Amino acid sequence: MEIEYQQTLRYDQGAFRLRFPMTLTPRYIPAAVAGESQHTVAVQDAAGISPPFAPPFLHPATAYRHPLTMLIELEAGFPLASLSSAYHAIDVKDAAGAGAGRNTITLREGAVAANKDFELVWAPQRHAAPQAALFHELKDGQQYALLMVMPPSSSETTASLPRETIFIVDTSGSMQGQCQAASGVATLWARDKIEDLMSTLRVSENEALVKAAVIDTALAHHLVSQYTSLVAVDGTPARHDGAPSKTAIVPSMLPEGASHDALFGTLPQTATPAQLNLLIGLTMLPLAGMRRLMSRQRWLHQRGGRRG
Repeated sequence: MEIEYQQTLRYDQGAFRLRFPMTLTPRYIPAAVAGESQHTVAVQDAAGISPPFAPPFLHPATAYRHPLTMLIELEAGFPLASLSSAYHAIDVKDAAGAGAGRNTITLREGAVAANKDFELVWAPQRHAAPQAALFHELKDGQQYALLMVMPPSSSETTASLPRETIFIVDTSGSMQGQCQAASGVATLWARDKIEDLMSTLRVSENEALVKAAVIDTALAHHLVSQYTSLVAVDGTPARHDGAPSKTAIVPSMLPEGASHDALFGTLPQTATPAQLNLLIGLTMLPLAGMRRLMSRQRWLHQRGGRRG
């Protein structure tokens, strides 16, 4: 099964960041006790909404219950000043050469445990003048283009003046330049097109015409919209006709640094340090008993001395 999605990245503090989630955290269920049924009065469907988690392994070498490998083809559009991963060691290969901003990225360890998110951070080289990159895609005989403009690196603070910007599109071919082929530009255009069509309903546009246009655009680009949805069809069934189907629950791995015993131990799960308080209380009970016994013995000794 292949799943494709698009995500808009923000250019913040001179860098782009792409975060890919690879793990879940246990859901907090009030008054739930590990090892017992998660059905509680507060959360009636706790068992249905709580994902299972795998227990820790005895040997670290076999700790990768869900091994993960990654191959990233990054087309930044600009020469890069830096490229790094916040939580994983990576190997970077310059795919285009001469630092053109096209890189192939793999995990240095090969297969890793899916117990922490993957984050990729890249910063373009900054110049005194603005930079522009053009991405294009040919899909079903139609050309789609995406223009990205980067601000200059000047740190001087000048007062901004009101201005009018005019874009001139030259189609004569006299000002040809290089542009990068990139997949997803057509899909990005289609998403914006659907959003614009739906916004026309606010000004009393013909809903039937808008619905037809949205359906045509969504089907052509395989998008989910207010009027369309995606259906997965398995053309190669793995079981024979008449064989009963089976459902298997695949447990997830806990995030790195999380304790399985602390989350799924024998004590109730609470949002407070109840386990520590209970341990301190149990430790103080014998000390309190010993102090009471010593006080009683001292009282008896003093009483006996007064009688003598």
